[in-house]
Amino acid sequence: MRNFTIIVVCWVAFLSFFASEAKAQVKQQNNGPGQVLKAWAEWLGGDKEAANKNAEANLRTANAAVMKADGEREESMSRARKGNEEARGLAYDNKLKWTQTFYGRRELRDGYKMSKLQPQPTQEDRARYSASSTPKRLTATQLDASGRIHWPTIFQGEKFLAGRIQLDAIFASPNKGSENPIEIDSGKVKELTDQMLVELKTLINDPDVTTTQYTHARKFLCSLAYEPQLRLKEREQVQG
Repeated sequence: MRNFTIIVVCWVAFLSFFASEAKAQVKQQNNGPGQVLKAWAEWLGGDKEAANKNAEANLRTANAAVMKADGEREESMSRARKGNEEARGLAYDNKLKWTQTFYGRRELRDGYKMSKLQPQPTQEDRARYSASSTPKRLTATQLDASGRIHWPTIFQGEKFLAGRIQLDAIFASPNKGSENPIEIDSGKVKELTDQMLVELKTLINDPDVTTTQYTHARKFLCSLAYEPQLRLKEREQVQG
């Protein structure tokens, strides 16, 4: 496009120059072919000054067209480069997702195969696992024979006052006038200890509560909630 524009400009300039020279030659002749050349020169380009101005104007127009064409070409190339970059980015993302999906599926498949190859737990194994997950029974220093609960320090605050009062009453009631302290409402104990566990979780980020204190308090509540079941098993063993 640029080369074609330059050729057109040069051709116009050449014609203008030729017209000027033809006019100069016609002025030296007054008849015959000279008159024809004069008329042709006047029709073609007029005087030399006007032709030069016209050629300069045409050159400026051609240069402007060339610059505009260059700008449009650079803009087109810029859009093309941007499109290529976006396409490469999408291709990379798709490839990454495909790779992650492929290896994720293979990992799941391998895990499933390994689980099938491992020996299945026997009934004795299940019983042992169940026993190991059972909360340990509270000691006499935590829950004495009279039914008095010796609460850890973390439960001494007002936050746990309502739960403490109700659980103290539940565990103390069966011992009044009874030699076999087993009649405890296990459902109510579970409900109250669960409520206290919820309150305990709010202290997990408390800077005044250490990890050891939190763990000990949680185990204490789990063992207290399991106490009614232990007493029921003891009664069944005695009766059996």
